[in-house]
Amino acid sequence: MLQEKIRIWRVFFTMSNFENKAEEYISSQNIEVFLPTIKTIQIYRGRNIKSEVPLFKNYFFAKVDERDRLSICQSPAIVNCVNFRGRLAKISEDEINSLRIVITEPERIEVETIPFKTGDQVEVISGVFKGIKGTYTERRGASRVVILLEEIKQAISIEVESSTLRKIEG
Repeated sequence: MLQEKIRIWRVFFTMSNFENKAEEYISSQNIEVFLPTIKTIQIYRGRNIKSEVPLFKNYFFAKVDERDRLSICQSPAIVNCVNFRGRLAKISEDEINSLRIVITEPERIEVETIPFKTGDQVEVISGVFKGIKGTYTERRGASRVVILLEEIKQAISIEVESSTLRKIEG
């Protein structure tokens, strides 16, 4: 019995500034690739220079089966297939389609990097909870700080804006 090849959108991480070369190389192997790019204007020596840059620096998407994924991971310029929470990251067809639509309006795009991950030790640096320290977590898309009272085996969590937090190093 032949098993049908299931193709899933996966996320790949490239060497710095190799997104376009990786896309060309993978496309040449008849694998569906999506490298979302946006047109920008950069000022260089007083001149406006138009260029097209990747929406997500060092990342691209490919719709692959397991054999293709392993092949891509061996390709030049590819660092790895991205893992998320211990599993290979996969992107839904709807998310890819949303990205295709969004990049048609580059002036309305703002890429945001999430500065904290669950478990980071943080301190609130402004607002009513200023000075409170705890553990960063997210619930229903909202940033929260958990304050643990170990002695009584209880914890409370407060919702805060991530912009009011700073990571505690060490």
